[in-house]
Amino acid sequence: MSDKIDQKEITENLLGLPEKNQNNVWYPPFLDTNNTVLVFVHGILGDSRETWFYEDKTDSKQNTYWPRLISEDEQFKNASIFLGGYMTEFDSLKYDGRHAARELFTALKSNKGALPNPEIHKVSKTVMEHKNLLFITHSTGGIIVRYLLYHEREAFKDKTVGLALIASPSYGSQWADRLTPLLGYYGNKLSKQLQWNSGFLNQLHDNFKDLVGAGGKRLPYMVGQEAIENQFVIHSKWWWPSKSLIVEPESAAQYFPSPKMLPGTDHFSTVKPDGTAHPGYDFVSTFFVEKYKPLISERAYSDLNTLVVQAKSLKEKFESIDDYPLHRPIILKEAEPLAEQILGLDDAELLFGDQIDKYRYATLCFLMSATFDPNEEKRTSLGVKAKQYAEETLSLIENAENLTPNRKGYSKKIVKWIGEERLKDYTLHLKAIALAILAQKTGSGVTIEMVKQTFSEISSGFQELYPANSNPDLKRAFESIKPEE
Repeated sequence: MSDKIDQKEITENLLGLPEKNQNNVWYPPFLDTNNTVLVFVHGILGDSRETWFYEDKTDSKQNTYWPRLISEDEQFKNASIFLGGYMTEFDSLKYDGRHAARELFTALKSNKGALPNPEIHKVSKTVMEHKNLLFITHSTGGIIVRYLLYHEREAFKDKTVGLALIASPSYGSQWADRLTPLLGYYGNKLSKQLQWNSGFLNQLHDNFKDLVGAGGKRLPYMVGQEAIENQFVIHSKWWWPSKSLIVEPESAAQYFPSPKMLPGTDHFSTVKPDGTAHPGYDFVSTFFVEKYKPLISERAYSDLNTLVVQAKSLKEKFESIDDYPLHRPIILKEAEPLAEQILGLDDAELLFGDQIDKYRYATLCFLMSATFDPNEEKRTSLGVKAKQYAEETLSLIENAENLTPNRKGYSKKIVKWIGEERLKDYTLHLKAIALAILAQKTGSGVTIEMVKQTFSEISSGFQELYPANSNPDLKRAFESIKPEE
């Protein structure tokens, strides 16, 4: 018996289970450089330990914990995990859904008590300081999160929100009606709010319908999906099965298209996966890959496009040689900060072509700033940055599947040129813009004639700034990047 207990404890330690009734803590690995958090939120009378824990009655080595499965899944490699929760004890008295939402929201805004060992584990950002938040909710947890999203919608309007509602009632549960006398004995107000057709749930239902159906104006980046339990809790050939569910389909599928039935699951087993093939795990995994990640990429593209528009506006000023005295202070003020903003976008959120644009326009902004900066040391530093991100642009282009033979060879010529460290900082500008223009031409149908024409356009402008005949290094730089006839 002792060996069995020891093995169970060993397994639980390996799974990284929180203590009983412990909520609102980060789950390892503790990532600190990502933008995405998966927030688990349990149901009534549950906690962050038992709700998501699958226990094999015959072999404790087969026990699993949903957050652990996700932490080992390559699909979620860039996501942090937060175990959110609220008080749900029998004797929680007048503590209701509003209090639960407030407790959860407070935890999302603070890391106080959220790390097992603050001396070792470092997570500098709170949940709410992340850009992408995916809530994985069970039963009442879905109600609490819906209440939170509606009443704190201003705090979430700039977030990319995912909402996986698993066996979560919209109108309440008739089984909650049957439990109310027992829980009512303890003064449990939250259980009364879960009764079928309760005033609290009816109001929340209307509010959340309005939030989802507001044409995307209130939470412009939100996507969700609902999952439905398939069996009653007691399911045995020796016991006459109930035809009712704890949360009926008409209550669990109200807000988002394509609700999914989870075959072979009851209300509690929906969130206790025994592996990645479990219907509940598959539901969240599929939702993450097919609906949530595309929304993240769409959002990232929108953010990038906004910055690219600004970069293009600066580029027009940069190319207006006759107006340099007027445009120079504008470019000096805006170009470098804009480059840093562009680089702040996460590669993991961008599609491959958007990554090329990210580094291409960062290169261009550093280039423009370097061209006008009066400080030689700063100008050189900006030129080096332009070189660095031009090389990154080139590296991405080299990896593109649709490279044309001509442009690929031409790119290799510039790679060789990059290696010549003797070039001065203004020749780095030339190299950077040449690479940026190559990136701009990325895609099928690029010809060497197009590249020649582009080179001709930029070289004339740069020769006005730096007359090629007056400097042998500059002349050599032009000759290095000039396409062969």
